[in-house]
Amino acid sequence: MISPRRLVRALSLGVLLFVGGWRPAAAQTSDDTVPLAKRQQIAAELDRGIRRYFAHLAGAPDLTDYPAVYAAYREKALATRGRRDFDLATLEFMARLHNGHTDFNDRWLWDRFGAPLGFAVRWMDGRWAIIYSDRPGLKVGDVVGAVDGEPMEAFYQREKRFIPASSDRMARHLFRNRSYLFPQRFTLTLADGRQVEVTRGEPSAPSTPPAATATASTADVVPHRWLVPDSVAYMQIPSFGEDKYQNRALEVLHEYHDAPALVIDVRGNGGGSTPETLMRQLADRPLPWWWEYSALGSGPMRHLPKTDEIGPNGERKPQPYRPGGTLSPRQVYRGRLVILANIGCGSACEDFVMPLQQTGRATVVGDTTFGSTGQPYIMDFGDGMTARVSGRRAYFPGGKPFEGVGIAPDVYVPPSIAAYQGGGDSALDRALQVVRAPAPPRP
Repeated sequence: MISPRRLVRALSLGVLLFVGGWRPAAAQTSDDTVPLAKRQQIAAELDRGIRRYFAHLAGAPDLTDYPAVYAAYREKALATRGRRDFDLATLEFMARLHNGHTDFNDRWLWDRFGAPLGFAVRWMDGRWAIIYSDRPGLKVGDVVGAVDGEPMEAFYQREKRFIPASSDRMARHLFRNRSYLFPQRFTLTLADGRQVEVTRGEPSAPSTPPAATATASTADVVPHRWLVPDSVAYMQIPSFGEDKYQNRALEVLHEYHDAPALVIDVRGNGGGSTPETLMRQLADRPLPWWWEYSALGSGPMRHLPKTDEIGPNGERKPQPYRPGGTLSPRQVYRGRLVILANIGCGSACEDFVMPLQQTGRATVVGDTTFGSTGQPYIMDFGDGMTARVSGRRAYFPGGKPFEGVGIAPDVYVPPSIAAYQGGGDSALDRALQVVRAPAPPRP
């Protein structure tokens, strides 16, 4: 039976980064308008859900007068003529809550306007660079200067008001997945002066991403191999969104049980359900847990440990987390442990990383994680329209803010344009250096 904590975790955005699958316009299931009564209903339900469940209202930087912000949104939403205008007004309103687990989604918007770009960009070294491309004329490492003559950074700054994020860093990461924010047809001007015409959704010849971002080429849901034969093992866990990932990871862990060192790669793992059993087989001591706050004294918080220790904002400090009981020493993996993480590691993935780092059990190598979790309250408005409101605010075990901050690595290996151009994996190379160095003292 799934534990209460894991059950409530399953409501979390496993991937926390929903990008919706694009389908051709022929697959549309509704027309281009939203009846006034429906717009009124959605606005009212959003307001009610935010007031009752949203755990971050006090911390949102531009919501000091939430009633006025909501009133302005409602007026704008009720005045819209088309469904796209209504969706964008609602996206903008929800984005003002500045939370990675709080958003609005309309499947129709993806069906009609979400045709793939055929490339992906990433903010690195202070520039927008191509990290994947299916399009002739665009290659990995190209720097984008402008979209239809508008500087790329200015284009992002204008469109980011529609992106629900707890930080600018998070918004830049999510921006590449919001294809509906780009025109259907546009011209990319590259830093070297070349221009590439883009029509979204056009067929293109798939290319292989560089090793720095590619998933290992294997049918195994948890790719694994020896990095150094009989010495350093490696496994990549791409998600905790389904049981098959944790189950397979446990099998791989058993296979490498006697390995002197293990590298676990959770870069790009958007979360799902907290992998309690896997954590249990890696932890050699009780694990710390988040301080947690909810707008309710029950509901999303009802399964959390009850203590008398209360933080300055009403958050509860739980007892040390002992996932799933006790294992015999023979069952726990005791080799050197390194975790590869980056901004793509979010939600339940951060649940996995945080306590193993806090106890010194694992050395985290790579980039800072996503920085969001929060058992969202789900609203389904029908016709493909849904919304989520984060019902829980997490703090690090010592009480420091987590939302919008993320878990900083012990060994920082930032993404770089040169690394993508070279096709290598500098973070993995650094992880190998770490496991070969003497282990630091445990806290």
